[in-house]
Amino acid sequence: MLQNLLGISVATAFGLHPLFGVLAGSTTLTGGPATGLAFAPLFEQAGVAGAESIAISSAMAGIICGGVIGGPVITLLIRRFKLRPESGVAGVPGGGGAATLQTDEPQDDAGREFAALKSIVIILVAMWAGSWVGQGFAALGLTLPAYIGAMLLGALIRNIDDYTGWIGLSVRSTDVIGNVSLAMFLAVALMNLRLWELAGLALPLMVNLALQIVLVVLFCIPVFRLMGRDYDAAVMGGGFIGFMLGTTANAMAVMRTLVERYGVAPRAFLVAPLVGAFFIDFTNALIITGFLNFWE
Repeated sequence: MLQNLLGISVATAFGLHPLFGVLAGSTTLTGGPATGLAFAPLFEQAGVAGAESIAISSAMAGIICGGVIGGPVITLLIRRFKLRPESGVAGVPGGGGAATLQTDEPQDDAGREFAALKSIVIILVAMWAGSWVGQGFAALGLTLPAYIGAMLLGALIRNIDDYTGWIGLSVRSTDVIGNVSLAMFLAVALMNLRLWELAGLALPLMVNLALQIVLVVLFCIPVFRLMGRDYDAAVMGGGFIGFMLGTTANAMAVMRTLVERYGVAPRAFLVAPLVGAFFIDFTNALIITGFLNFWE
């Protein structure tokens, strides 16, 4: 919400459509390139010219800044408060030794191929069923991007399978499919990038990004305090910077860099992916939809 209000202020100052600020705010920074491109047609319809190009540019810049800034900011926080990992945690001196990853992932080629095929089928089922969920939202008068229904169904299937083990989805296979799909999605999007549409928007985009970085970094302080003012809370702050300026992958990369240097933070790696990969996406979609409906 604050990102969007800040973006609207920047857009208004430059005489642009207020929704430009929403698009360059939480839509592309918190949401990342996928959310930005999913919502771009709706912003275009609402009057933001070149919405797709703006979305890609803002999202890519945010990803870079989130990855570069997160580590140094949290390093300063860790040093300022002399934070250390809790003793007694696996992988921490005084704990139970090196942390190990327990996994039931298939080890042979046939098993991996079957796991990948199963993941693809389940993803397609979630997409198909999710399209009906999306139509249900549309019937209720809610303007949401097409992926929301599939995301909800995917999250439901994933959680049910984690609890029951009925399907036996492979986390590794699903991650690989997701990474490949995202790479192809971004490649196609970048091929369609129309740079001339950004000729007069470079300054507003840069000013907005600079102010958004300041906002996110400052907001790390209340996040750190609310999450316990300890080492795990600081690492969560790094994840917060990562996904508030980029993607969940950004958050994980920032946190991984921190724990490799200072020690493990199990609570951070439990909370940040849940918040960044699901709760933020769904909440952000509702907030963006609210702004779009307000200015339609």
